[in-house]
Amino acid sequence: MKENMQKINFFENKEDKRIMKKTNKIIMMLIIALMISILPVVSNADTTATKDNATESTKDPTTETTTPLTLEGVYITSKAGEYKIGDVITFEVRFSDKIQEYTKPSLEIKIGERKKTIYTSEQIKYLDKAIQYSYTITREDMGKVTFSKFYNGNEEILLKNSKGESIYVKNTAKNFANSVDINIEPSWTKIEKIETKLDEVSYSLTLSELQENPFHDYYMFFTYDNEEVKIEKGTDGKISNAYSKYSKQKTIKDVLEKKGDIYMSIVEEQRDYSKENDEYIYKIISNKTKIERPAEKTITQRIYGIFYDLKDGSDNLVFCTEAHSEKRKLNIHIGKITDISILKSIKNKEHDGMSKLLKYAKNNSNSDKAIVLEEQNSIGLFKASQISTALKYEPGEYYYMYFSLDNENGEYVDVEDIGLFGCFNSDSAYWLATESDSTFKWTISDENPVTDTTKPAEDNKQEQTKDDTVSKEDKLPFTGVGIGLILSISVVTIAGIIMYKKVKYYKGI
Repeated sequence: MKENMQKINFFENKEDKRIMKKTNKIIMMLIIALMISILPVVSNADTTATKDNATESTKDPTTETTTPLTLEGVYITSKAGEYKIGDVITFEVRFSDKIQEYTKPSLEIKIGERKKTIYTSEQIKYLDKAIQYSYTITREDMGKVTFSKFYNGNEEILLKNSKGESIYVKNTAKNFANSVDINIEPSWTKIEKIETKLDEVSYSLTLSELQENPFHDYYMFFTYDNEEVKIEKGTDGKISNAYSKYSKQKTIKDVLEKKGDIYMSIVEEQRDYSKENDEYIYKIISNKTKIERPAEKTITQRIYGIFYDLKDGSDNLVFCTEAHSEKRKLNIHIGKITDISILKSIKNKEHDGMSKLLKYAKNNSNSDKAIVLEEQNSIGLFKASQISTALKYEPGEYYYMYFSLDNENGEYVDVEDIGLFGCFNSDSAYWLATESDSTFKWTISDENPVTDTTKPAEDNKQEQTKDDTVSKEDKLPFTGVGIGLILSISVVTIAGIIMYKKVKYYKGI
């Protein structure tokens, strides 16, 4: 039995060993298979980790990127056309893929010849695949808008791609053409109509309100008849031949004294910001507004004199009130008034009395005394000491003075006037006085003989020197009236004598 037990144990051990051996073999095969399946993954992981470690230590963002990114172009995205101050122009720098906001690269444009740089945060905005730039037009912008350069013209631009990786992108925005044409035109003041008002005493011209641009200059030009405005520039490029800078109120005596219909134009001038250097442009914003001349002053109010003691004469003055500004010569003709009817007309304040005297003086200019006065520094004032010795003045007589300003060969408006003066004296002096002077007095009466008013004094003198003899064919004035009167008196006298004798005879009966 013991032997049988040993046999059984033997066989059991032998079977166990066989099973164990097979089991171990299967386990070994499974282990090998497992190792074979795991080994490539582990190997790859180790290799990748090793490579990543090596890359991290040597990586350079300027030399490698996992996402290619290129600059595609620079575009003006505003509509083509003309723009003005305050308008906004937009630009876009576009890329091939999405970008994330990172740096604020500047964009340089040109307006005309002048460079403008867009760089502030308010002007730059990141879009999906682009950077947008905005520019607001100012008063110093003028001309065509063009692209100049991006990111200061550097070769590369530092950006972030869609994964947030910092990358350098090649700057190829150097030769891009502009997508649209945009022009910024200069702004000019608009004038619908200029209202004018001229003071007839001070000759001051007042204009209606003009909405001036404080950065522009405005000039006044005056032309005559069909003359057009001609503009000249000085060495500084600015207008040099204007009448004056624009002013709402301006005295224009010198304008009014010249002949012709008067027109005023207003020219606006501003700097040409399309040019790099200081240059100026201009525009006629109001062309040829007619200026109405003031009404001509009445006779005796255009030119008049104030005279003092004729023995001295140094204080004698003549004034011209008509508009003029340049020194001119004043011609004066002085003569004695021998036509009493004209004096009576003036004395009686007939409306055409002074007009008659003006005509009389002009017709008598060849026989009177002529003098010429030079204008003083004060325009309109003439010292007239020569008047004292021009004639041998007689107290109680009346004289005219015919005044005329030299018109410089027709360049200036003709100005003439007439003055009536009487000569008066006292124990110590004698003087000339106008009718408006307190010392003036009339010495003529209505009984004074009347001379022919249609002939000057010289003709009257000739009439007075004619032969007084009367021919048989001529009748003396009033002779018919005298004979009739004598006959009437004789008849009445004879009739009276007859009646007296008859009455006496009957009384004696």
